[in-house]
Amino acid sequence: MTKPLPIDINPCQGWMSFKNVITKEKCEDILKLASKKWKNGGVGAPGVETVYDDKIRKSDIAFIDEQWLYKDVFEIVQHTNIQGQWNFDIDGVEVVQLTRYHKGDYFNWHLDGNGVLETAEGKVRKLSMTIILNDDYEGGEFEFFLDDIQIKNEIGTVIVFPSYFLHRVNPVTKGTRYSLVAWFRGPKFI
Repeated sequence: MTKPLPIDINPCQGWMSFKNVITKEKCEDILKLASKKWKNGGVGAPGVETVYDDKIRKSDIAFIDEQWLYKDVFEIVQHTNIQGQWNFDIDGVEVVQLTRYHKGDYFNWHLDGNGVLETAEGKVRKLSMTIILNDDYEGGEFEFFLDDIQIKNEIGTVIVFPSYFLHRVNPVTKGTRYSLVAWFRGPKFI
């Protein structure tokens, strides 16, 4: 990826969103990877037992370990890390997660990382990425705390933000929402 991604949202917000980065066909290929892998989504952190609480999160998840997918998401985040002027020291990505939200499902306000809590490898989550894999549903908007903007549900949209940003997925009101989530890590912030 040699040219800048087409920014949909001003990076001065502290997060970035790009439309049409992932084709509809590639989104469909990604969704096929989750076949028969779905399980109840919980809330957890590295080294902490997963909690299943419908007041916080109601969704299904599937973890995906496909090298071509890691290559694609890592290329996007490396480029965005520079374009967003974060320039975080990123040296890896955790196992990629597909998330499925049926009607009524959601993920309440949460952080993906705080720059202090370490993974098993002694790293911290620095950047998070969400890719919207379909748009034939209603509700389920992605939003950041204290931000008036709700990101539109458009297939192939990529959202990248510091993992310490408080965010949520609003309840789905019709259909089923699918997304890919990836967390990029590196050494602790100094």
